[in-house]
Parts: sequence; structure tokens; C-alpha cells
Amino acid sequence: MTWLVNPKQRGLALFCCLIGGSLSIVFLSFFAEKANHRSNGFIRLVPPHIAMPANIKDIGYNTFYLAGGTTTHFFLANHVAPGFILSMNTRLKDSTSSRISLHSAGGRFAKALNITIDSPAIYLFEGITPTVVQGRLSDSTLHRIPGKFYFNLATALSPVSEIYRAVDDRQHLNILVKKLHDSVTRGDSILEKQVDGIFCTDGTLHAQADSNRLVYVYHYRNQFICMDTNMRVLFRGRTIDTNTRVKFTVGHIPSQKAFTMSSPPLFVNKESCISGNFLFIRSGLHADNEELTIFQKTSPIDVYSLINGSYLCSFYLPDYHHNKIRDFRICGNTLVALYDHYIYTYTLHLPDKLQK
Repeated sequence: MTWLVNPKQRGLALFCCLIGGSLSIVFLSFFAEKANHRSNGFIRLVPPHIAMPANIKDIGYNTFYLAGGTTTHFFLANHVAPGFILSMNTRLKDSTSSRISLHSAGGRFAKALNITIDSPAIYLFEGITPTVVQGRLSDSTLHRIPGKFYFNLATALSPVSEIYRAVDDRQHLNILVKKLHDSVTRGDSILEKQVDGIFCTDGTLHAQADSNRLVYVYHYRNQFICMDTNMRVLFRGRTIDTNTRVKFTVGHIPSQKAFTMSSPPLFVNKESCISGNFLFIRSGLHADNEELTIFQKTSPIDVYSLINGSYLCSFYLPDYHHNKIRDFRICGNTLVALYDHYIYTYTLHLPDKLQK
């Protein structure tokens, strides 16, 4: 059926559509702005001059990631060229590059290969095969350790001990596992299921062997776990926001026998690192006492005590060339941050009262 409309009626209709569309845009913009300013139930304490800009270096590619560091130097590995290692001091001087021979380890590696450097030791983790390779930066020979189980996250404690996050197929959830020589210890109840046991327990794992400490930071809830290196939970700390429960749903794809997120997650804790008795977390949420424009143009870093889990203070790392940080690490009193293909260092001045 064809509807016939005279020119006057058509003009009136177009005018009404224009007005209606404009009002809709204003209406949606108002509520979007209101949603961005909604109360998240926490405030940040931001002492002045904690992180002072120091140096910037263009490393040419955005495929580098932070693989390790000392108090004076840090190491970068590359997702595309996994045998290439870049090292430089915290003043971004005296950079050196080297290549490790993956062929000396034998076999092939999946693209999920991740390199961790605890100078002078170097570890290659790849959980799909699975494969663990060890070596030394000064030695071109690598030693492959046969994998006993698949894993999706790993960190080294020593040349004979590692911590893994693996999937328990029977319960279909993430668990932590410690491997010491040939013995394996499971930590089944450390990561707490809220939705599916896999996505809802996603996070980052940090190890401090010299302090007998492990730290696990959840991505989608306001919690981190402090353990000793035998995976005994010392305490469960809370980040300053109020998101005690993950906020997403999980769907099942029967044809692929797989699960996937069926709604976008709320990213509470993004990148994190530990140094001394401090935990540094890049938060994904803005505080009630924070201007939205500041939050949009910076990355807030919240600092917590690894002694008792208390919140200590926060500071901001500004965006660089409209890019937010994608990784960071503390080396001594220097914060090393990656922005796209740039390294940006900041000198840290934590208040004396926090370091007692």
C-alpha cells in the first residue's frame, strides 16, 4: 500500500521529526551525563606531587610489554617478536637489545607466550601447549620443563617453583596451583566464584618471593587477596569502590561448547603492580569527589597497604597523546608506564607517613 501525502503535510511531518529528534538527543545526552556523574560511593585522597613526570622515550612499536625490572632497570618483551628483549635504565638511557634463542628450548610456542624476567633469570610461560621454559639472560641456552596441566596465568617464585592459575575441568572454575619441583599443590577455594567461576574470577597475579608474598587482584570486583607463597590467605582486602559483586552475565554457546560474556563487564581494577609493602591499582571508576574531565583525561592510581589492606592514597597519570597507560611497573622510586609506543617515567614521592 502506498501512502500519499501533500507537500504541506510532508513539511509539517519533517519539522515534527526534526524537533522530536533534537529533543531525543538532548534527553539522551542529559541522562548519559547524569549516568557519568552518578555516585560510586567513594572518594579519593590525592596528596600533591606524588608522581612527577621525568622522561619520555619513543620505542617505535606498541607490541612491547613490561616483562620485569629491578630498582634501576626494566625489561621489555615483544608480543610479535617473542625472542627480542629490550633493557634500559629508569632514566631511559643505556638501552640494550638482545635475542633469546627459542629454538634452543625445542618445540613450538603458541601466540599466548608470555615472558617474565626476574634478573638474571628469565621464564617463558605458554599455557596452551602447555610449556614452561627457564634460562638466564646471559646464557643463550633455555631449558624446557614439561607442562603437567593447562594454565591461563603464571608467575615464577624461583627457578624450581611457580604459581599458576588453571581451570578445574570438573568444577569449571579457576583455581590457583603451586608447582615445586615435581609436586603440585592446589588452592581450590582461594578464588571465589560469583557468576561462572571463570570470567568472574579474572584478575592479575603478582609474586614477591623475597617477601614471601603473593597478591591476586580481581578485575571485576573490589577485592584483592594477599597470600604467602604457600598460598595461605593472609587477608582479603577491599578497594575503595563499592562493587562487591561482578556486573555482567555469561552466555553458553552449545555448538562450540563454550561460554562467553553476554553483557559488557564493569572493569573495576585494571592494571596493577606491587612494590615493597604497596599495591598500586589503576582504577576503572571515578570517585564522587573527582571531576569527570579529570577522570577522562588521566589514569587514577590507588595505593594500598600490603600489611593490612588499607587504602593509603591516590595519584593521577595524565594521558599522553590521547592514550591511556596500558601497563606500568615500579622500579625503585620510579614508575615506568607504557603508552602506546611510548615509555613515560615518573619519580615517585610517597608521603613519609605512608612508608612507616
